[in-house]
Amino acid sequence: REARIQAERMEKDLDLARNIQRSMLPRTLPEPQGWQCAAANLPYQAVGGDLYDLWIARDEGMGERLHLAVGDISGKGLPASLMMTQLSAFMRAMAYRPVEDWGRLAERVNGRMNEVRDRNRYTTLFAGSLNPANGDLRYVNGGHNPPLLVKATGEVIRLAPTGPMVGLLTGVSFGEGRAHMDPGDVLVIFTDGVVEAENAAGEELGDRPLAEVVLRLPQAGAEELFEALLVAVFHHLGEGRFRDDVTLMVIKRTD
Repeated sequence: REARIQAERMEKDLDLARNIQRSMLPRTLPEPQGWQCAAANLPYQAVGGDLYDLWIARDEGMGERLHLAVGDISGKGLPASLMMTQLSAFMRAMAYRPVEDWGRLAERVNGRMNEVRDRNRYTTLFAGSLNPANGDLRYVNGGHNPPLLVKATGEVIRLAPTGPMVGLLTGVSFGEGRAHMDPGDVLVIFTDGVVEAENAAGEELGDRPLAEVVLRLPQAGAEELFEALLVAVFHHLGEGRFRDDVTLMVIKRTD
């Protein structure tokens, strides 16, 4: 009987965690004129430790910006999901207006995550802002898998880390990276659950097949590209299985 009561309590805790996690993820994605966005998260367990978010920030001086964030908390399950909700809250609170320097913002987030993190947990984080008017992208990459900026010209640019993982060390510095998106360019952001997906032979997907999907579909919108990318992942997986949470975000500039 005691075991049954504990199991019921655990299920109630998981239900609560699921509801909290769903409330932290955007129900609809903002799409400024001339831009398309698609994103989703597939947790490995009942709840996951991946974060994605997109929101509009406005300021009289800097104008409108499309803010974005994708993070991957170390570990899985309930502890990772609780830390994810904290990271999400920090990002929204610190970046509700246009950000002057994403490296400095990451340093503030790093300090807060070091204060609240559970034992050796940390997070990789890619966050930044797009200027919808001109396509300028400013970002910070804290130890995250390099997102792919697939240019309409066929060039593939990997947005490499500009600092270490967030919440791992105190007093570290982060740089701010810069890129530019022209009409037809596509930004693909993902967590390691995507590129480390293994087929039955134990071979990881890697990021090159993701770039190839985008290059093969130059006229496709963000939703179509998102679906095609997932199909490629599942096709590679075959009879294999995911080993981690999976999060994927696609942003395309259409004009």
